Amino acid sequence: MRCATPLLLLLVIFAMPLSAHSQRNALGLGGGPLEDAGIADSTNELSAGNTLGLLGGGSGERPSHVLKDKFGNELSDPGVEMGEPQRPVILLARCHMGSCWWWRVENTKSVQAEGSGELFRVLHRSADEEISDERFDASGYPDMPSKGAQWSKVEESFVFCSKRLPAFISYDPKIQKYMAVVPFSKKNFPIGATEGVANLYHHVCRTGGNPKFQLTAKTELMQFELRDPRDIFKAIK
Repeated sequence: MRCATPLLLLLVIFAMPLSAHSQRNALGLGGGPLEDAGIADSTNELSAGNTLGLLGGGSGERPSHVLKDKFGNELSDPGVEMGEPQRPVILLARCHMGSCWWWRVENTKSVQAEGSGELFRVLHRSADEEISDERFDASGYPDMPSKGAQWSKVEESFVFCSKRLPAFISYDPKIQKYMAVVPFSKKNFPIGATEGVANLYHHVCRTGGNPKFQLTAKTELMQFELRDPRDIFKAIK
């Protein structure tokens, strides 16, 4: 039988299998001053023409928007465009205190690349399962979900592959902005609560699970707001 330590009990909010969106909210990503960390607050530098669908009112619904690459090709809105067919990839996000959740990556596409990093748009689903004590004692946590796994609807997120600011980015309809989180510490490892998005980062950025980031005490596990996922490039001074 497994016994939860007091520390694990303090982290019970992260024990539940969460979608990327829910996990971000559980982390309390609320932005904040970025200048001292060497990160520009790009949310104050954008004109109305650079915002992505933020003029859709305050209904809480996700604004309709379309990202386009430099050739004018539409990259966004998973409800309309799934992109070129790709074979779905299932990867373990996290197992913790009797439950596991997984990503099912449906489509990955590069949006923009510069010297500081490359931004990918990722379409994904998620599924979770409760793992009984008997099952855990017999074989531990499973690497893959059961055949009858109930997958969520398609969600859209962005991953910024970068040594200086590796980040997971997703839209928060409550504030009608994108939230970015650096899921790694300066020792190149995630904390328990960010393990799920860190594993997605490893998959998209092909790190081999052994990244060599250039994070500092101020940029590790950082969280901040963006009006446009591509503004992550402006965030690195």
